[in-house]
Amino acid sequence: MAEAEVGSGKGGPAGGNGGEEEISLKDKGNEFFKAGNYLKAAALYTQAIKQDPSNPTLYSNRAAAFLNLVKLNKALTDAETTITLNPQWEKGYFRKGCILEAMERYDDALAAFQIALQYNPQSAEVSRKIKRLSQLAKDKKRAQEVQNLRSNVDMAKSLETLKSEMQGSRKWRHGQHDGFFVQFESPLLRKLWFISSANEMGQTLCRAPDVLDIGAHELLPRLFKEKLSNSS
Repeated sequence: MAEAEVGSGKGGPAGGNGGEEEISLKDKGNEFFKAGNYLKAAALYTQAIKQDPSNPTLYSNRAAAFLNLVKLNKALTDAETTITLNPQWEKGYFRKGCILEAMERYDDALAAFQIALQYNPQSAEVSRKIKRLSQLAKDKKRAQEVQNLRSNVDMAKSLETLKSEMQGSRKWRHGQHDGFFVQFESPLLRKLWFISSANEMGQTLCRAPDVLDIGAHELLPRLFKEKLSNSS
């Protein structure tokens, strides 16, 4: 769970100089945040920002509140503002990384955490995030490789099935035309085709195939596998 920043409210070395009212609003926001009332906390941080719009801690805290409210776009905007106001404060990059992780933008999140670690190499929390996302990226890549392999195997099986069924086509007469009925059994190609043909000078010449509606030709199911007598 994202946590609000506590302390003086200065937001690191580039923090704002809000008055006692600003500090009070932030502290009240922190209390509501700790109690799990993120909506009220965000509202108080917003009031504090109006009093001191250049304080990065306030945007960082509101980003954490928005993250817990799953208002990810607003949270990301506040995290970006935090970084703009204080580019050397690791908390802004950490906030950004957490939000991008929630958005499932893992590569971008990992990049943000790595920047945060540059500014605070001793942060165990950031190191854990980097380790977790690095492992997640490896697992995702491995899963994709398995899926690709499975797809290739399925494609090979489909091609073998298609090859055997094409070899099993039989000669039929459809209307006034000689030709071949071919019905593919692959789910993506389960259609009935009639390939017109003519015998000219001892050679069988085929024309462009016509696809037929299977439902309208139910009398011819699995033509190449039916054991029909006197078929030609």
